[in-house]
Amino acid sequence: MARQVLTDLGKAWVHVGDILKATHLAERHRISFWDALILQSARALKARVVWSEDLHPGAYGGLEVRNPFA
Repeated sequence: MARQVLTDLGKAWVHVGDILKATHLAERHRISFWDALILQSARALKARVVWSEDLHPGAYGGLEVRNPFA
């Protein structure tokens, strides 16, 4: 199943390197793979801040997460 997900993502819009980096972010910060993939995609696009009500505010691999409702 994991291989199929990686294959599908690789075909669609995400580079395999970003997928691997997202797995490291997920493991390091104990967040879901999907949240880590959002963060890694933002990092790849040179974003500095991600606004999210789901993730805890703070730094995630050089990227700051802020809660828009805080």
